[in-house]
Amino acid sequence: MIVIKQSALETLTQSLADIFTPTQITQSILSQLSLTTVALTVPLPISASQAMLVQDTIGWHQCLLGCININWRMAYTALHDPRKQPKPSVWASKLILGLWTYMHTLWKGRNQVVHGITLAESMKCQISQYQEAITTMYMEYASDPFLFPTHLRCLFDRPLSKAF
Repeated sequence: MIVIKQSALETLTQSLADIFTPTQITQSILSQLSLTTVALTVPLPISASQAMLVQDTIGWHQCLLGCININWRMAYTALHDPRKQPKPSVWASKLILGLWTYMHTLWKGRNQVVHGITLAESMKCQISQYQEAITTMYMEYASDPFLFPTHLRCLFDRPLSKAF
């Protein structure tokens, strides 16, 4: 899962670079989203520090869902070169798109870990889950057979080894 998150962070970093996000803002965002602390190589301007504080209040999970505070746009306005880069409103929209892409990459990776990548892996995961559930039920039945209705107790007549 760590590899998936690292890959998603690299994709987000590239997305931020593609929309000409100033280094200070990129480092601010990545420092909050990465597993380890990202060392800030340049001092943060007050607008970026304020954006981080307000985002802390709103929550970084909300940021990943697209709920960024307006201070990010103000920080971008203070740091960007208007001759080369997108307007602050366009930048903010593209920032949200980059954050959504980051979240989608994490979601996809998690689903691959939990459910498998191929159909065969998915079936193997399901069979494993069923075997675990059956084993748990056998253990519960062994501890107290009266947990199950009388008409279902016959299911536990054969040994667990033959249940699979």
